Amino acid sequence: NFEPIGTVVEKISAQTNIPMLALGELKNYPLYVNVKDVSLKELLDRIAEVAGAEWEQKDGSWYLSTSQSLRTIQSRKGDSDMIAALEATINAPVKPKKSLEDFTKLGKDLEKNPEQMVEMISEMFSGMMSADESTMKLLRAIGAKDLSSIVEGRRVVLSNRPNSMQGLMPIKAVNDVSAQIKILAKEALAKQAAEKAKGASKAKPSPKAKVSIGSAGQDESDDNFEFEMPGMFGGGTIKHPELANQIGVVQASFQITARTTLTVNLDIYAQTGESIYRKMVQIPIVNPEDASPKAKGLTDISVDNLAREYAQALMDGEKIDPMLKMVTGASDSISLFLGGFSKPMDTVAESAPITPTLREFMLNPSKNEPLSGLFGPVLDLEAAKGNNVVALPSDDVFKTLTRSLVASKVTVEGVLNDVDRSISQEVSTDGTWTTIRASSPLELRSAFCNRTALANLIRRGSQKGYLNLDDCSDFATAQGSARGSELLALPIITAVFRTSDLGSASSLTSAGFDSLKLYASLSDFQKQALKKKQPVALASFTPVQTEILARMVYNGQLPPFKSQNGGMQDMFSGFGEGENQDEGGAGMAAMGMAMMGPAMSMFGMGESSFDDERTNLLPSGIPVTGFVKMNPMETKGLMATNTSSGTSTITAPEMLGMMESDMPMFKSMKRTYNQYRLATQKVMFLSFSLGTKASYFATLYDVEVDMSKTYSKEQLPAKMQDRMKPMVFPTGPEKPINP
Repeated sequence: NFEPIGTVVEKISAQTNIPMLALGELKNYPLYVNVKDVSLKELLDRIAEVAGAEWEQKDGSWYLSTSQSLRTIQSRKGDSDMIAALEATINAPVKPKKSLEDFTKLGKDLEKNPEQMVEMISEMFSGMMSADESTMKLLRAIGAKDLSSIVEGRRVVLSNRPNSMQGLMPIKAVNDVSAQIKILAKEALAKQAAEKAKGASKAKPSPKAKVSIGSAGQDESDDNFEFEMPGMFGGGTIKHPELANQIGVVQASFQITARTTLTVNLDIYAQTGESIYRKMVQIPIVNPEDASPKAKGLTDISVDNLAREYAQALMDGEKIDPMLKMVTGASDSISLFLGGFSKPMDTVAESAPITPTLREFMLNPSKNEPLSGLFGPVLDLEAAKGNNVVALPSDDVFKTLTRSLVASKVTVEGVLNDVDRSISQEVSTDGTWTTIRASSPLELRSAFCNRTALANLIRRGSQKGYLNLDDCSDFATAQGSARGSELLALPIITAVFRTSDLGSASSLTSAGFDSLKLYASLSDFQKQALKKKQPVALASFTPVQTEILARMVYNGQLPPFKSQNGGMQDMFSGFGEGENQDEGGAGMAAMGMAMMGPAMSMFGMGESSFDDERTNLLPSGIPVTGFVKMNPMETKGLMATNTSSGTSTITAPEMLGMMESDMPMFKSMKRTYNQYRLATQKVMFLSFSLGTKASYFATLYDVEVDMSKTYSKEQLPAKMQDRMKPMVFPTGPEKPINP
């Protein structure tokens, strides 16, 4: 069965009388070992191989660890699976861009078929995020091997004039992109000249009208004025095509999300600092293995019933929360996000409550290892063939295999095939050995959930029936990183408590958990100042806080908005002020803020433009000039419960109204409830000012529920009932008014 590496190493040490230990987080990773007639050295070498670690002898003892030098080597090397996948991705032909006429055609029948609106919006966003030739030339010039070194959760920024936090962009990439931009600028200038000659536009284009490459740019007085969104119809946005021959800075950021999506932000500035060109794309990563034939499943296995229940709990968690699947499932584009939003989801009634046996299983960190229920039987059969087996799968592979685990028929070949084709996991057979390991050792270390912290989270939530900000912060602080942690934790706690809490979802899916870690690190004095809306200077941050903030900014985990005068920051800092919060007037505003964190993450905005301001930096790269402010917004909410299914939702009453709506956009969120408890919800909107140009933001969420009293809908205060009225979508012409 699977056991922690630390336990396995201790057993080997006891049997051989050789002092040896596994160090750090490594000792908690689940390892499967089943070997016969092998030398001790060969076994220890295989364990180190699948763990991405190395043995070191010191003072007569042996230690299994991952030194910083080894991590650096692994980071530079990348991994072969991802290199092959990126090679296929960047060499694929660019999809043709849709034109304005295509979208006009999509919108013609909206009145007859309102559900087509989702398709149109999806197509429009897809055009915004699709790759153009300039971006693909950049990627090809850099190469798949260098791109593969971008490890999950870490953003890499390259520039022809790098600052202390950036890398040097290859000269070939700079030249290729510059040449492509000059071609696009020439086309844009030609269009402007033609329009001027026709008298259709003024000599100087309106500042509101942006020339979007791949579609005609109209003046704002034109009836067909183009949406003011960069790249709405594919391609990037050129703001100053006349400066294309005066390129000063070429800057690009790259990030791989869940090993399925490559996000690229390309920014080009003139020597004088004006923005010439900007484009953000999200490219689905092609898996070459998908084109190869799958192994046929022949060897049936019986999966442990408890493991099936565990996997079913994950699936039920997604059913209970209408937003959960979108939040935790990293979509490869906004298009897929919106498309999935409109599709019908499984009903809550199909999900079953957690059994007492499974709950106890989850609360025991030493047993809280769902991988064992699936891989144990599979690997036992591999060992029965005479193979020596060592396996150390990463947490995220379990999500890949959840549906296989609960399927009626499971085969050894099918399971191993799914694992091997996941890009994040690798199955290899070498002579008499079968090994399963993460494709990249760094990937393994970024995708492990601390089981003790998960058990504590479930235990704390069980005591009061829901989770608050302190619970989420403590859990996040115990994690090495988010990926893997939230894929297991959020669906599980949703299934355990049978409670959908959009705010907790925001917190538990914040990229890297760093906003929660930063909150947990704040002193009482800092928290009090922020609650009074007083700025806290970045220069006063402790080294730990500075490190967390640097990660949030430079890892692309904070959605940034650049503003020369801080206007964007001021707008968000004052958001919701003036509302009658005692009467719940800030409900929708608070709900919007609660949704903003995961929404920005799904939209890829967390990987947006990089702060290129040159200023005095702290050692971690955060400017000394700057501060953080907080705008807390409190609103009266509800915990709504369906007593027949036992599921609950903690949210603003307006959201409950949406869940009862028949509008096409909200059909997938359809839910009914018959029992209510009063709740207080608080959204803490953090705005970070870095230097004088860049503004970043993050959201934190807290909730408190009065569990002492329940209400029917009719017993709720009249103002609360009024806020819960379902939204109505007009289906036909209004009746004429009686004279």
